[in-house]
Amino acid sequence: LKFSLAAGCGQPAPGEPCASCFRLVARFGFGGQSLAMEVDSRFFLGIGLSFLNCLLSSVGFTLQRKSSLISQKDSSREGTRYSWTLWVVGVMLYVSAAAPDVLAYTLVPQVVCVTVACFRLVVVTFLAHMFLEERVHRREAIGMVARAQA
Repeated sequence: LKFSLAAGCGQPAPGEPCASCFRLVARFGFGGQSLAMEVDSRFFLGIGLSFLNCLLSSVGFTLQRKSSLISQKDSSREGTRYSWTLWVVGVMLYVSAAAPDVLAYTLVPQVVCVTVACFRLVVVTFLAHMFLEERVHRREAIGMVARAQA
C-alpha cells in the first residue's frame, strides 16, 4: 500500500494543477497489479464534518439528558438554574450540529454521511455510560450490533 499526494483535481485541464484541490492517490498491490484510487481533499473534509456533526449532536443530547436528571433530583433554585443552563447549552450544541451536517452532504455521497451518522449511537451510549452513569447491558449491546449489521 503506497500513498502519494498530487496537486490538482483535473478540472481545469488534464495535467494542470488546480489551486483549490489536492488528491490522494492510494495504490494497492494485488499479485503484481496495482489499483489506484484517487480521493479528493473534499472527501476528507466531508468525513471530518460528518464526525463533527456526530460529536456535537451527541454531546448536546447528553447535556440535555443530564439537565433533566439534575432537575428531577434537585428542585432548589440553584439546581434549577444549573440544569436550565445545561439544557440551553445542549440545545445550542444540538442545533449547531446541523451546519457541519449540511456541509458534509455537499462534499461526500449520502451513503458515507449516513454511515458515519450511525456512529452517533455508539458515541451517545459511551457518553451516557460515562457522564449519566447509565449502564450498558447485554440487550443494549446486542441492539447496537444488530443495528450496525442492518
